[in-house]
Amino acid sequence: MPAVAGTLVAWTLLELADGSALPLLLDEAEHTVRLVAPEADLLQEVVQPLVTTVRRITPADQVRPIVLRLLAGLDGETHVKALKIFFTMP
Repeated sequence: MPAVAGTLVAWTLLELADGSALPLLLDEAEHTVRLVAPEADLLQEVVQPLVTTVRRITPADQVRPIVLRLLAGLDGETHVKALKIFFTMP
């Protein structure tokens, strides 16, 4: 369930192309996922498919600015964690 929810959030964010939507999308998805998987790390489940998809559909030199713009809506520690996930992905 976390992987499915994360992928849905990532695809919705890509469709909206608006990083300010991510906090609300993430919050709602986390609320739902916690009902069945309380220990799930939904942020990782969102960032990984988001980055993977952006890498597949855009030139390499555009991946970083696009992903950073989409993650920019997150605040504080959540933003830092999302960036860490992004920058440590293979």
